[in-house]
Amino acid sequence: MALHTLLYLYNQFLLFRGKIISRSASGRFANWKPAFQLPGFKWFFAGTFILSFILAKVAGLILVLNESKVEKTGFNFPDPILSLFSPIDFTWPIFICLYGALFLTLYYLSFRPIRLMMGFQAYFFLLSARLVCMFFLPLKAPDTLIPLLDPFITLFSQDIVLKHDLFFSGHFSVVVLFSLAVEDKIKKYFIVFLAVIMAVFILLQHVHYTIDLLVAPFFSYAIWRATVAVNKKLGYVPEV
Repeated sequence: MALHTLLYLYNQFLLFRGKIISRSASGRFANWKPAFQLPGFKWFFAGTFILSFILAKVAGLILVLNESKVEKTGFNFPDPILSLFSPIDFTWPIFICLYGALFLTLYYLSFRPIRLMMGFQAYFFLLSARLVCMFFLPLKAPDTLIPLLDPFITLFSQDIVLKHDLFFSGHFSVVVLFSLAVEDKIKKYFIVFLAVIMAVFILLQHVHYTIDLLVAPFFSYAIWRATVAVNKKLGYVPEV
């Protein structure tokens, strides 16, 4: 009797395990095949990633040139919020928030190819908007700045430290963008929490002026909404 019970329980376990694996596989790839059957989607999808990669490489060069340009022609101004406290180094907590939000978002979007494509499109335009804003508003970093060094990238590279890529905050705006791209409420609220905590750390480290952080979510929201609207016009409706 005991052996029969054990065999029954083991059989139920195998059935349950098989269902979980099956659901996991079908859940991850279920949206990919129909998405790539949409007219022109595969070319739009590939073009999005190619253009995003090219812009990321070009932006790196522009940001380096921006450093020397701002040193010569830039300006700064007194920030009443930053004047209330001395800077504190929160480099590691900032990047834990950033990469935590990044990995959670990529995991969520890996099930949703249309939404993944839209996320990269929105990032493309967000980065473009930052470059334009920095060109027209060449802000110098606060005098009390503690430089923000990416602890993961610096393990492999000792490139120039960017200080004057200020208006508006790239770190904060991109995590806000992550929260907009994710529909699952629990994940969305958690990413929003990470974004808010990270913004506080950035301010405490004097990496940005207060205004850089205040305007960042508006750029993220406007760009995400525009990206969704354009894709819907083209017939690409983001997955839930």
